[in-house]
Amino acid sequence: MKKIISLIAIAIIFAVASQSLAAGFDEFGYNYKARIFVGKADGVDRVLDGKVWGDPTYANDHLVMKWSKAWDDARFHDAPWTCDAWEDNEWNGAVSGGSGEVWHYKIIWVGPEKSEIQGTWTWTYHFAGNDYVHTMIIDSFNRETGEFSGHGYYNANQLYKWKVTGTVIGDDISFTIIYDADSPNPGYTVSAEGSVVSMNGSATATGGQKATWTATGGNIIKYYGPCWREGGYPIWGEFEVIMDQGTWSDHVHEWFAHAIPNGY
Repeated sequence: MKKIISLIAIAIIFAVASQSLAAGFDEFGYNYKARIFVGKADGVDRVLDGKVWGDPTYANDHLVMKWSKAWDDARFHDAPWTCDAWEDNEWNGAVSGGSGEVWHYKIIWVGPEKSEIQGTWTWTYHFAGNDYVHTMIIDSFNRETGEFSGHGYYNANQLYKWKVTGTVIGDDISFTIIYDADSPNPGYTVSAEGSVVSMNGSATATGGQKATWTATGGNIIKYYGPCWREGGYPIWGEFEVIMDQGTWSDHVHEWFAHAIPNGY
């Protein structure tokens, strides 16, 4: 199953095919105007050599592959990816000379994986050989924009209170800490950036201080945008398999994904 889907990944996502918009199918099985492939999997890589990207295992299997206009526009015509982008693979190896496997995949675009930070963090400011340990509490996080806000204080003297605002974009985090008006150092500002994966980075503070920072103890929740459906699994970085079910060559049927909703 994983071997089949990886072959289709190359064919549909990454391979650059020369496309003809003329009506009808080409010799490989593609009809780009109708956005469909029908034929032996041998033709998926556009080389009729009894192999699929050098492997003969699935070459004789029958494949019906369809993709939406939104998928086609984004994959081949530089349009932005949207929630309307999908592709469908019906793989039939129960044919003469076939692999014996029968699988059905439905795949949609969901965008890149994102990270939400939440909870209470131990935020340490490393400056001039000293570690200044703070508590950072995330009060809100906007999943649409990646923006967050919160508050915190210096652990050794909690009169040093501050507010934090920032943004998480991909694996990058940036934020600004400004000390409260009633803090012993009102208006003191720290501008920081770094990696949300490792939760560390660099910082610049009032007066030109250069420092580094680390954060531990909070939560990082991985999520996708509004295209994501519960019950599927991620693939190829920005896509979700919303249906993955079929039969192995020994006739054992299995489900690996059944998202809700399951249609396009």
